[in-house]
Amino acid sequence: MSARPGKNHRPRLGVFGVGRMGRVHLQNLARRAQAGEVDLVAIGDRFAPALAAAREALARSAAPDQAARVALFETPEAMARAAAPDACVVASQTQDHARDSLCLARQGIRVLVEKPLAGSVAEAAEFCTALPRDRLAHAHQLHQGDVRRANEGAARALEAVQHVGLGETLRP
Repeated sequence: MSARPGKNHRPRLGVFGVGRMGRVHLQNLARRAQAGEVDLVAIGDRFAPALAAAREALARSAAPDQAARVALFETPEAMARAAAPDACVVASQTQDHARDSLCLARQGIRVLVEKPLAGSVAEAAEFCTALPRDRLAHAHQLHQGDVRRANEGAARALEAVQHVGLGETLRP
């Protein structure tokens, strides 16, 4: 990614992995694109039927010209090369999260990856080791989606557990 975009720059965004969670992200980004806040430039998935279904859903819910402008990709490598988004949501299959995120991050693309980042602590450590050091210096290069901390139901459940003294919470 080149220098930081100017104030009037609309971020160019993509979604890789358009299964259940990926479609949620896709619909949210499509609404923001319709509002002129972002440019939705790419969607991708290794599973061709999921990719086709996501494009059809986008065409039904968004402006038809928006769906026609979004490029389709079967790999994150192809998406990074051809679409060059500023940022990308990675919602691929869980076992592919680290690999897909690393592929994009190595190209300077900011990533929001669905949880979990990796299937094990060892895989997460490998991911961190493989991520270029200059990318780690940028606090906004990689984010992991974790809505539970902001979820009202989860917050109430945590309060209830703490109130009745059922045990120690590991992640408040």
